Amino acid sequence: MVFMKKLNLSLLAFVFFGFSLQLDAEETEPTFTITGPGISKSFTRSDLLNSKNLKSLVVEQDPAYLGKKMTYLAVPLAQIFEGVSTETISTMSFKCLDGFSGGISKTRALNKDPKGSIAYIAVEKEGQKWPKLKMDKAQTAGPFYLIWENPEKSKIMTEEWPYQLAGFDLSDKSYASLFPNTVPENGLKVTDPVMKGHALFMTNCFVCHAFNGEGSGKIGPDLNLPFSPTEYLQKKFFLPFVRSPQNLRKWDQERMPNFNESGLTDNEIENIWNYFAYMSKRKKP
Repeated sequence: MVFMKKLNLSLLAFVFFGFSLQLDAEETEPTFTITGPGISKSFTRSDLLNSKNLKSLVVEQDPAYLGKKMTYLAVPLAQIFEGVSTETISTMSFKCLDGFSGGISKTRALNKDPKGSIAYIAVEKEGQKWPKLKMDKAQTAGPFYLIWENPEKSKIMTEEWPYQLAGFDLSDKSYASLFPNTVPENGLKVTDPVMKGHALFMTNCFVCHAFNGEGSGKIGPDLNLPFSPTEYLQKKFFLPFVRSPQNLRKWDQERMPNFNESGLTDNEIENIWNYFAYMSKRKKP
């Protein structure tokens, strides 16, 4: 009887311990979230891998893997957003596990028209890890990675491929109201080089850098406080620096991506410089 009682207790402990392990596995499974005004949705890795919309997608030149051809299992982002009311949403921002965050065009991200680029969430399988990143040799681009089908159709930029993605934050406020100290003064036309530079800055730089003390990017330094790049860098060095920071400074842990002409033209980099020069006289600590 004593032996049977011990056996039963052992079996009970085994069952309970196994159930506990199962719960722990579920709790630690990577989760992708969408949050906003009255919006809270989450998807586990299993949810996305079991999606009826899952497909294999080839990326011919993958920005995260230095232009290497990669193949992913992925779900269209627009399909993931089904049921999420975005009519009143003015701004859409991504957030990543490594602190990388920034705004992305809602129209571009949720596009379904094959005439333009279509966004997907690539999902990394637990037993089939992607290659390690060159800039972060301990990590892959997973567990979730925003990739694009036909990125050339909408001229998708490098910064619109966030990896180690945690989810999206939606807001009914404009970027101008969320980050007023990044915006040039009223009166400038949209066609003004400063305004063009501001738009390019918000897409390409603000994801990593703060500006006038505002922004959620934590990877790079503030680009106007205490000094603007136009105050400590000669203009002739700005273009080669943006093209590849290693042209000016070499270090193994450098994380700023290169920007080739398909991502930013020389004229667009000139406009970013114009924006920096204009805002260097409008510091708002």
